[in-house]
Amino acid sequence: MRKAGLLGAVGLIALAALGCSEPSRSSSERQMVVADNLVISDLPIPTGFRIDNNRSYFNVNPGTGTRVVFVTYRGRGDALRLMGFFRENMAIAGWELKEEAGDFGAYVLDFEKAKEAAEVRIVPGKFSTEFSISLNPRSS
Repeated sequence: MRKAGLLGAVGLIALAALGCSEPSRSSSERQMVVADNLVISDLPIPTGFRIDNNRSYFNVNPGTGTRVVFVTYRGRGDALRLMGFFRENMAIAGWELKEEAGDFGAYVLDFEKAKEAAEVRIVPGKFSTEFSISLNPRSS
């Protein structure tokens, strides 16, 4: 009987603590954070998105360092918040935003850095959001 009373008291304290905590946010309200395990070190990817290996490729010329990359990711997240994530985090990674536009239901952000250009294409879906990043040498 004594154990039941103690367990009940602990349960009430736990419920009270939960009641005072911040309400949980939906996935579209949570702040997007750069993932720890980036495939390409200067292309930030938000946590919670998974690479589609069947639709992604990487080619780096070891002699020149020229990179040609196309990666596709899918996950949950609001497309407009994803645009804000890339605007902010690509700038932190040294990329300069050159243009942004809407293109047939997708959002497109174009960035440049040194001798490279990167295009981020965000496509909102019914149950998930997909984005792809293409990285190519910039034409002189």
